Amino acid sequence: MNRPPADQALSPAEVATSPVTVGLSKGAGTPLHHQIFLVLRDRILGGRYQPGETLPGEEELARLFQVSRVTVRRALATLETHGLIEKRQGVGTFVRQHAARQPIHAPMSELLGHMTEVVGETEVRLVEFGYEPAPAPVRALFDGPADALFQRAIRLRCFVDNRILHLTTYIPETIGRRLGRDAMAGGSLYDLLLKNGVSFGSIEQVVSATLADPVVAARLQIEVGSPLLQIRRMHFDTRQQPVEYLEQLAAPGSFELRMSLQPGELRRWTP
Repeated sequence: MNRPPADQALSPAEVATSPVTVGLSKGAGTPLHHQIFLVLRDRILGGRYQPGETLPGEEELARLFQVSRVTVRRALATLETHGLIEKRQGVGTFVRQHAARQPIHAPMSELLGHMTEVVGETEVRLVEFGYEPAPAPVRALFDGPADALFQRAIRLRCFVDNRILHLTTYIPETIGRRLGRDAMAGGSLYDLLLKNGVSFGSIEQVVSATLADPVVAARLQIEVGSPLLQIRRMHFDTRQQPVEYLEQLAAPGSFELRMSLQPGELRRWTP
């Protein structure tokens, strides 16, 4: 049997007959049952196992991961505790209907328009708010003195019960004082700044990756050390003065950046 594509889940029948197995780290460190939990959780949240779909049985999973059924059973118990699966006596184990997260797709060429759409479909939860000096790398972007104060806010963008984005913003105090705690706890920051006299000009953006530290992991309800998409964005006004620094963190299963290239652009993007 040919190996299935990497983005395609095996059906229970395919698992039972396929030589494909999932390698686990059997040395010291993360227990095997937790590794299996992480793999299955990511497949469920990433949509490889769809809501309502039957998971492979314990025997098939034990063969897939090359472990005992007891180890598989512990992993499934953790998935059930997290509300990702439900067991039906005598029928099987099913992915819960609300478990899958559909990623938000953000075309690079239409980023601002897309973020407006994201704002309309999500709600804000204000986690931290205050005025303080910015870290040196952020302060350098504003070219300000060491004791300059910024409004610092940390917000979560949530879709129903799913925490999609972890947002940290730094705004110069002269602008930030126009935006109180209540204002920052809802709506679009872009719209708030517009209403308070900021005329946006250009944006500089860096897209990279990082790992979830314990604080961010707890807020996004993911595992510590999970990979995160990191977007650092600097907003300038029409006079090219910096008005906002934004750091956006998102789990890849919840948020994606998509770019379309025309044939004439391929040479510049092909290594």
